[in-house]
Amino acid sequence: MIEKISLKQVNHFLLLGVLITAILYFAKQVLIPVTFSIFFAMLFTKLSNKMEAKGVKRVFTALISVLIIVIVSFGIGLLVFMQAKSLTDELPKIEEKAKKFMVQTQDYVTEKLDVPKEKQDELINKKLKSFLESSGKGLKDFFAGIVGIIGSSVMVLLFTFLFLYQREKYESFFLRLCDTTKPDEAKKLIQKISTVSQSYLTGRVLSIIIFTVLFTTGFLIIGLKGAFL
Repeated sequence: MIEKISLKQVNHFLLLGVLITAILYFAKQVLIPVTFSIFFAMLFTKLSNKMEAKGVKRVFTALISVLIIVIVSFGIGLLVFMQAKSLTDELPKIEEKAKKFMVQTQDYVTEKLDVPKEKQDELINKKLKSFLESSGKGLKDFFAGIVGIIGSSVMVLLFTFLFLYQREKYESFFLRLCDTTKPDEAKKLIQKISTVSQSYLTGRVLSIIIFTVLFTTGFLIIGLKGAFL
């Protein structure tokens, strides 16, 4: 027989959902870096274990893992910057083509829709003025976003180091949560979850690398500039 759910239980459930949503929304500046840190910590746990098995101290294995993240991130950022720089060198050509396209578009509109070029120029100038006014705010938001990304990146590195350096403590914490399960069984379950998660994340990273290489190679073959970007 299906148990009836009271209105009080429904209200409690809805209140819990609202509270969880509010916490996730207002704490996103911390929770997002923590989530990335957990991702990196699980990704580098196997490597850290191998280095520790060879006698390397944990503090150094955690630092090496963080250093690898920094080097890879810096390498990707450098490639993107170089690709973006090469595209900026092409801006004069792009601007020239854009002007030709604009003239052709205006001629088409004048011919097909009977809208004078003077009226078109007036509308374009009005839109351009509006865009320039809003671009100032957009520029401020852009720089604020850059500062936020730098701050979040530092938090990710710090949390990743802590997760790797004190990973047994987090395992003990989860074991205490599983108070209804025997410690040995709970520990085996946590280890299985960790192993599966590491394998999944490693596979996802490898698939990203493979797709990046394939797409970049394909774009280079067809002569697309800024293929990696």
